[in-house]
Amino acid sequence: MTKGTVTPAEWKIYHDRITGLPVRQLTDYMAHSHHLYFTENGWYDEWRRLLFVSDRGNSANLFSMDMDNGEITQLTDYKNNDQLEACLHPEGTYAYLRRGEAVISLDLNSLQERLLYECPAGYNIGNLSCTADGLSVLTCIQEDLSGRLDLDLGNGYVGHRELMEAAPSSIILSINLASGQTKEVYPSDCFITHVNASPTRPWLMTFCHEGPWHLVDHRIWGLNLETGKVWRIRERLAPGEKVGHEFFSRMGSGLAIMAFALTALISSEPSITTMLIWRRQSFILIPGTPIQTDYPRQWPTARGT
Repeated sequence: MTKGTVTPAEWKIYHDRITGLPVRQLTDYMAHSHHLYFTENGWYDEWRRLLFVSDRGNSANLFSMDMDNGEITQLTDYKNNDQLEACLHPEGTYAYLRRGEAVISLDLNSLQERLLYECPAGYNIGNLSCTADGLSVLTCIQEDLSGRLDLDLGNGYVGHRELMEAAPSSIILSINLASGQTKEVYPSDCFITHVNASPTRPWLMTFCHEGPWHLVDHRIWGLNLETGKVWRIRERLAPGEKVGHEFFSRMGSGLAIMAFALTALISSEPSITTMLIWRRQSFILIPGTPIQTDYPRQWPTARGT
C-alpha cells in the first residue's frame, strides 16, 4: 500500500459477554493497530476522523479512519519502519511524527512531509507533544548509554534501574513549527521522559523523571515554558508509593494521576500469598499547591505462590 490509499471499513460489532453492551471493533487487519499515546488526542476534523498507527504491510505507518463509514486512508509510506509515534496539531491540520531520530511535520490534507528536527549523534529522542497555541512541538532528548549498559526497555524494561542510576544527560526541547528553530528549555542530568503539553495553556507542561516508580527521586514535574521554573507535582504519601499515568483534563490546568502501593502479606498457609493493593486516584490543579480529591481503593487478592 502507498500514501493516499483508501481501503474499506474493517469494523465489526459484537456484544460484551458480561454486560451485553455492543462494542464496535474499529480495525480487523492481521497486524498491530493502535491509537496514539494515551496523553495525545487523535481525533480531528470535528471528531469525524481518528489517527492511528498500524504495522500492516510489515512496516509502521500512520493512518486515518473516517468515523462515518469506517474507510481507512494511509497517510505515510515508510518501508521497513519498526516504530512510529505521533501527536496532533490543536487545529487538526498537521500531525507531527517521530520516526527514528527525526521529527517530521505531516500536512493531513496534502500529505506533504517536512523535516523539522534531527536528533544529534549520541542521543535518543522521546515522545512529542504540541503546545496549545499550535506554535511549537515539545520533545526531549536523552544521552544514549546503550553502548555501556544492557538495555531493552521495550521488552520488560531491561536496564530500567541501571539507566536511571546512570543519570543520562537529558534536554527538553521546544521546536518552532514555523521556522524549525530549536530552543533548549530545560537541561538536566537525569533520565527525563513523558513530555506532556497542556491542551489549553501554551506555557504549561509536565515531564517525568524516569525509572522504577518506587525508586525514582520524584516522578511527575511541572514546567513553566516562559520562566523555566520547575516544581514537583504530587509528593509520595507513603514510602515506596508509585505515582504516574498522569494526563491533563480538558481544561488544561488539572492533572489526573494514579498512585498505588503494593504489600505482600504471607499467611499461615504456605501455598497462599495475599496481595493487598492500595490505589489512590487523584485530580490535582496546577500550578501551585494542589487541590486534591482522593479515592482510596483496596483489593485483597489471594494467589498460589
